[in-house]
Amino acid sequence: LLWEHPKHDTFDITVYVRDAEKAKKLETFGVHAVVGSFDDTEILEDAASKAAVILNFASSDHVAGTAAILRGLKKRHEKTGEVPILIHASGTGVLADDARGDRVSDTIYYDSNPEQIESLPDTQPHRNVDLAVVAADKAGYARTYIVVPSVVFALATGKLVDAGIMNRHSMLAPLLLKAGLDRGQAGVTGEGKNLWPAVELNETADLFMIVFEAALAHSERPTPHGREGFFFAENGEYPAIDLCREIARILYDLGKVKSPEPTPFTHEEVMKYFGAYSLSHNSRARGERSRALGWKPTKTPVDLIASMRPEIEAYIAGLAEKFDFDDEPGEPSLRAEPLNISNSAFRSSACSAYLLNLHFGSRGRFGFQACLLCSLILLTCYTRTWRGVAWGGPSSGLGLPARLLLKPNMSTTTEKLQILITGTTGYIGGSVLQLLLEHPKRDTFAITAYLRNEEKAKKLETFGVHTVIGTLDETDKLEDVASKANLILNVADADHFEGDTAILRGLRKRHEKTGEIPILIHTSGTGVLTDKARGDKTVDTIYYDRDADQIESLPDTQAHRNVDLAVVAADKEGYARTYIILPGTIYGLASGKLVDAGIVNRHSIQVPSLIKASLDRGQGGVVGQGKNLWPNVDIDDTAHLFLVVFNAALAHAEKPTPHGREGFFFAENGEHQLIDVSKEIAKVLVELGKGKSPEPTSFTDEEVAKYFGGWYLGTNSRARGERSRSLGWKPIKTTKDFIASIKPEVESILAEQAGNLCNEVPSDASGAWDSKGTPRREKCGRECRPAAQPNHPQVFPAPRILTSIQYPEAQIESYNLTCVCVSARIKASKTSTMDSTLRRQTPWSPSKTLSNTLCPHLIASFTFSSPAPLASAGSIPAIFVISDHRFAGYIGGCVLQLLLEHPKRDTFDITAYVRSEEKAKKLETFGVHAAVGTFEEVDKLEDLASKADLVLNVADSDHYEGNTAIFCGMKKRHETTGEVPILIHTSGTGLLTDTARGDRTTDVIYYDSDADQIESLPDTQFHRNVDLEVIALDKGGYARTYIILPGTVYGLATGKLVDAGIINHRSMQIPDLIRASLDRGQGGVIGEGKNVWPNVEINDTAQLFLVVFDAALAHAEHPSPHGREGYFFAENGEHQLLDVHKAIAKALYELGKGKSPEPTPYTDEEVMKMHQSWYLGTNSRARAERSRSLGWKPTKTTADFLASIKPEVEALLAEQPGSKIKPWRHNLFM
Repeated sequence: LLWEHPKHDTFDITVYVRDAEKAKKLETFGVHAVVGSFDDTEILEDAASKAAVILNFASSDHVAGTAAILRGLKKRHEKTGEVPILIHASGTGVLADDARGDRVSDTIYYDSNPEQIESLPDTQPHRNVDLAVVAADKAGYARTYIVVPSVVFALATGKLVDAGIMNRHSMLAPLLLKAGLDRGQAGVTGEGKNLWPAVELNETADLFMIVFEAALAHSERPTPHGREGFFFAENGEYPAIDLCREIARILYDLGKVKSPEPTPFTHEEVMKYFGAYSLSHNSRARGERSRALGWKPTKTPVDLIASMRPEIEAYIAGLAEKFDFDDEPGEPSLRAEPLNISNSAFRSSACSAYLLNLHFGSRGRFGFQACLLCSLILLTCYTRTWRGVAWGGPSSGLGLPARLLLKPNMSTTTEKLQILITGTTGYIGGSVLQLLLEHPKRDTFAITAYLRNEEKAKKLETFGVHTVIGTLDETDKLEDVASKANLILNVADADHFEGDTAILRGLRKRHEKTGEIPILIHTSGTGVLTDKARGDKTVDTIYYDRDADQIESLPDTQAHRNVDLAVVAADKEGYARTYIILPGTIYGLASGKLVDAGIVNRHSIQVPSLIKASLDRGQGGVVGQGKNLWPNVDIDDTAHLFLVVFNAALAHAEKPTPHGREGFFFAENGEHQLIDVSKEIAKVLVELGKGKSPEPTSFTDEEVAKYFGGWYLGTNSRARGERSRSLGWKPIKTTKDFIASIKPEVESILAEQAGNLCNEVPSDASGAWDSKGTPRREKCGRECRPAAQPNHPQVFPAPRILTSIQYPEAQIESYNLTCVCVSARIKASKTSTMDSTLRRQTPWSPSKTLSNTLCPHLIASFTFSSPAPLASAGSIPAIFVISDHRFAGYIGGCVLQLLLEHPKRDTFDITAYVRSEEKAKKLETFGVHAAVGTFEEVDKLEDLASKADLVLNVADSDHYEGNTAIFCGMKKRHETTGEVPILIHTSGTGLLTDTARGDRTTDVIYYDSDADQIESLPDTQFHRNVDLEVIALDKGGYARTYIILPGTVYGLATGKLVDAGIINHRSMQIPDLIRASLDRGQGGVIGEGKNVWPNVEINDTAQLFLVVFDAALAHAEHPSPHGREGYFFAENGEHQLLDVHKAIAKALYELGKGKSPEPTPYTDEEVMKMHQSWYLGTNSRARAERSRSLGWKPTKTTADFLASIKPEVEALLAEQPGSKIKPWRHNLFM
């Protein structure tokens, strides 16, 4: 490969070989040769001292030889000041266990995880030499890279093989072959259950060349090295028994053994043939860092098995050299012997005029095939400039400045540190940004703020901050911005999974492009520690941020936990260095220039929520008995912790700071019992004439739901920030200061309300938290007020219900659909009349809603003529359909297609709410108006919803602020017209899940006809917080609501909108499982796959939406259950997840993409990496009795569901680049 390199003419290659005859042959190829063995350490050291790059393909366990090379590199560094390069070949034997063939290990090592590799015992094979190589990099006299091949297979070919210079065989096949021939029967060690990775020879050589080129380009594009410079060479894994069986079969076919089945080696045979149980251990590896460099192997273990016959036939035919592993001079040493390398000081001097590349193991397959011929390669460098640092050319040589190696993760340049900060207009984020602007190294920072408010962005620019306008839902934009940052401070929503993972994707992209490991400082909260006390008890459990095991024991279902786990996984995978800060109850009024400029919110969440609730009820309140405990921390102290972690992260190279799994930092300085807070609020309200008594009274259940959306404020959360303090954080304010801060907070809120400033609702605009305990995201910044009371502040418009006025039904002459993600406006018929007075008396109440189908907003406006039954109406009200725009509307798109085919289509004027201008234009061709926007644009969403008589919400069932914007708009419509609009909302049977992790089936089955059973679900269940708000809308009388809950939706969507490329044609759960299995090269199963879920076909699902839609419109004549009774499950059978996993594994196996037709369990790491939680291992059992009672008749069953999996696999494979698999249908769109 070096000979074929485009810059081969600039290389001066020297090889180090033992055989003088082969040295002469090499000279004929234009290669210099030095004759010597690995035991000739003086010759070796001298040769190494003349090289600028060394490729060592010889023994990975020869301590003396490696030490000689390292001494030579050190000598060169001291003489020239240059930092030479060493690319060293180790092997995945370093990962081996002691299985002896009798078991499979779940432990998988990732080359992107230096901590995991560093945890290997020093006694592992190759480990002593690997440690010495890494130490050389750490000492600064060499830049080192360790390539770690697994089982290398295939016969070597080429000019060097033809000339008899290099060995063409691997080690494994000849070892097993010789043993089988000697004993007259192929053998296996133990049961052969152990797993090994495999990689083809030429692809192994390609990886060496990729690392070689990356090392040369390091100054322009830094590549991980030293401790982080491990590169695994693997492309799949195989059980040892498969290889042994293939060898046995081939030898049997050739008449060399008695049976086609291998027999176990005895202990004596193992010792005789192999000297140890080295072929029977597990060695499981994933080359993520290798692939990040651009390495793209294609050959798999299937090719390994297929390669055995030509390998064996060639060996038996005598085509191979004598059985002599020239790659392995000397016996392996499993002791860490001291290396004779002096610690003399470095000198900075000009580098040599050439790059000399030492390449050992020249007769071995790695050496020649990777084409660094053998030992020494001399390369003449071109003159280059790296960001102002000149190097190269005859006079300066390589010139890689040693100082560049001091911080391997960050380029040492004159360029500014690129910092991205989110949440900059928020309470915490704005305070952190102010400290950054006052940082002593501010001039070295290039700060970019990601925010959604254009006006505030302009103000920030005046402070020297670059801005990017966008929302957390604009994931492509967020990913792109993140990919340009060295360091990200994510102080936005701790629970916006899509936005947070977009940031992580951007960091991964940066790492893959530059080799740098960027930094992420992420904001979570001690809400992750909460229980279900409801204010009635104190707990003894205290969490410590220094106790990683204790934090790791938290259930995946805790608030913030799914995002926290994804952040930790990014660190573990090696593409980011992550730190998570978890504040408790933050208090104090934010101040400073950014607050004064109107950019930053000055209020926290928890305390203002209690104050506003107490003001609204005219009396201080307490949740339960207020016995629960929470930590507290002042806003300025909190911001200073961010700064301490920020500084520590930048100084990590000199003074390592805990990160990843160990990188949790609690922000607290004391704790409080909630009753003390409530008492202080009650006392202050009495003093200010706003409360009846200085003693708080307990909030009723209804008040808890109204003001807080759940019992979050009644939980315990006890934390100690020991790790935070160990970094040097010194918080000042205590619990006493916290209690004293309450009166100024109350006075500030009252002053703002008096000055009509309450329109600037802080980030608790729809209540402080949802019922999952998740802080609600910043809402529209405008309150919903009754039309007759424009100055009445609605403190917690959680469902935003102010009044509930019932009027007699009226006849609907037409209906008007507006789908904001596919908004649909229904035209009034020619005979209809529109009387505003009548409309105020006409509450139109729908019963069902369309769900996640199209764009997020279908608005329908109705026109009414007289107070007659709705069923006799000749028209339909205005419909606002909201679909999940994140997934391009799988369900929503199918529902929209049915609406477009509805017998009353001519009376609909449909509007879609979409993010994509392009798709909006396409929808216009179908007679659908389109409004372009996102679910974060709550003002726009609220306005559209306020114009609808019917809202079909098929968007994100967990997007609290988007959903509450819709509710706010519907309330506004009710207040201005007297009408009771209809909401058909999409939830899901994820609401019913447990914590099975695939290991059990539950007997609990939920029935949509049993409102009491559904009502008994905990508020912390998935989707529950939004579902409760929907029910509250109906209970308050300003909307008639219906909730549709599909199970696992399957099938490929079809139709005109799919063909036009407007909507997504596939579901989520099954494709996610298929992609995960493709990624690991084998069908997987979560746990034992015993958990059960309902299933429903996509067209059957869309039909249920239409049934509910029609029933809602006919409600006046045929009342349909709604509100608390208005749950409608979508299911037609259920499946055990194991059956799904088996169908996927079988399909992959048949298509050549899986190793076995039987699925294997996902490891915990794989579950977190591929699914982010154990959600797919839960039980969710549902029976759709109420849905069927409306006349819904689903046709596809579980048998159809399982039969749909192979076409789904084929469709996914057909869409992969370069795929030769023919799609099962002609037109596929994402």
